Amino acid sequence: MIDFTALMDTITVSGETCSVTATEDWLQGRTIYGGLSAAFCLESVARQFGELPPLRSAQFGFVGPATG
Repeated sequence: MIDFTALMDTITVSGETCSVTATEDWLQGRTIYGGLSAAFCLESVARQFGELPPLRSAQFGFVGPATG
């Protein structure tokens, strides 16, 4: 299993778009674990907007596939 840090390092940034492909060992059925989706979102924002103050809290609602 690829470790979490290595998985976060697979995020690529192209302009305003961030992409990542999770390995099969991080899948839960046809999708990835919800907490991992949230971690990808947070890491992508940190890479795009590193000058923001530290995040103090976050709430995520998983209502459909995360794409785009």
